[in-house]
Amino acid sequence: ALAVGPHVVIAGGVNAQRFLADLHVFHAASACWSSPRVFGPLPTARMRPALAAAPADPDDVRAPTFFLFGGTRAWGAAAAVATATTRHDGDLYAVTLRPAPAAAMF
Repeated sequence: ALAVGPHVVIAGGVNAQRFLADLHVFHAASACWSSPRVFGPLPTARMRPALAAAPADPDDVRAPTFFLFGGTRAWGAAAAVATATTRHDGDLYAVTLRPAPAAAMF
């Protein structure tokens, strides 16, 4: 999870059956969740990615950007030792959050 401006971003994860490529945003001001539309390549399913905030445009605080890097698709003890192999994603995504329309929030 990552705080980005007035938002909290949750990316990826795992459930009992598979790795997730979900992207959810909690809008603190409205106390609502949304799943933003993503344009361009979607991050692949993974758990434990690194997230870092960075301003895309310092003059526009309504559109914060964050970077998603790495993560793993290894289960159990293997996840603790995953390195740059097929079990580890070394890709980088930049995501800019635009204000969500009210209809997109749930």
